[in-house]
Amino acid sequence: MSPHSQSMPMLVTAEWLSIARQSDDVVILDCTVIVYDQDDGRKDSRPGLAEYHVEHIAGARFADLLSDFSIKRRNARFGIPSATEFAKAAAKLGVSNDTKLVVYSTSSPLWATRLWWLFKYFGHENVAVLDGSLHEWKAAGLPLETGDMPQIQHGDFRARVHTDRLALKSDVLSTVTSPDQTSKVIDVLSPDYYAGKAGNIYGYTRLGHIKRAINLPAETVLTDDGKSFRSTAEIQALTEAQIGPLQTPVITYCGGGIAATQLAFALEMAGFSDVKVYSGSLQEWSADHDLPMETEAS
Repeated sequence: MSPHSQSMPMLVTAEWLSIARQSDDVVILDCTVIVYDQDDGRKDSRPGLAEYHVEHIAGARFADLLSDFSIKRRNARFGIPSATEFAKAAAKLGVSNDTKLVVYSTSSPLWATRLWWLFKYFGHENVAVLDGSLHEWKAAGLPLETGDMPQIQHGDFRARVHTDRLALKSDVLSTVTSPDQTSKVIDVLSPDYYAGKAGNIYGYTRLGHIKRAINLPAETVLTDDGKSFRSTAEIQALTEAQIGPLQTPVITYCGGGIAATQLAFALEMAGFSDVKVYSGSLQEWSADHDLPMETEAS
């Protein structure tokens, strides 16, 4: 698809972006987040602003996914901001409703898909993920910059919430307790986390997975280097085998609602028509002892 087409593809290449970025209505956001080990062995995360300062795609702006585009709440480190808060953060980066937006994360695609999902949730249609992130951009010899962001003219973003993209705790509970369970709940964590064998480095209240959830790790949809997405045909084949037809309603979850968006992105790209993200994920679910969990494979 031409970079100048009215609507954007979900996933764009470095070559595509190298042409598209010449247009005034294109904004590139680096939303890198760095996950690190704390002294107690648990994981934490920080914005990748220092890495952005070292190098970023020429013209890219830095989106602080942890502060500006997340709200910390009880049992939710990555809570969804209000429509007003999100619109303010988007506008501060020069994003308006007619902006063509491309997002990337140098650490893992799942942070980029989280920001992609948030923009979709708040009604922005023209948003894409850069396949291969900065790695492919550099491999193609395309221009880089260092240092701080330049002065940015604020955009005029108005959020329109699309509730059909979000699953609430009650939605998940009704799905997993339904006798026929026509919808599928997908745990995208590793098999060891799914089985409750990987320890508790993320601090969930209980280990294991939501009862009756299927395990389909988020990295399954990536190539072996973990930087790029598999082809649409490959994703469709591997996901249909475990989930069912493309019309099957799907809810994805993980630990904090980040990796779940990576699988949701891939499923939508593969043609699944009804995909929701349970953003509260295990941080919320495991804290409520009335909700069913298990450690053995479903």
